[in-house]
Amino acid sequence: MNNTNIEINTKKLLISVELVTTLANPLSKRILQVISDKGRVEESEIVFELGENPSAVSDQLIKLRKTNILEINREGENTFFNIQLGQIQRVSNAINKMMEVNKHLLA
Repeated sequence: MNNTNIEINTKKLLISVELVTTLANPLSKRILQVISDKGRVEESEIVFELGENPSAVSDQLIKLRKTNILEINREGENTFFNIQLGQIQRVSNAINKMMEVNKHLLA
């Protein structure tokens, strides 16, 4: 029997789970679509566009910021959000690679 130690970086694993969970959230997807369509957007405009509860939008924006999907810029009292395209591309590539390796699970 082969006694191989497998080392898993728990911190990275938890960050990955948070990232995928956040991106899978329907409200996050809608928020990202608004920002993608409009470019640099203020939180109040996102709330208006989606017609959602402001605290729900704010919670998802916090989660998206924690995962580095969003870039924030503050100008006075205004906070603007923009998508970090490089981060989205890296995440997409990693997910696609993982799905390719595990395609037998999708069959």
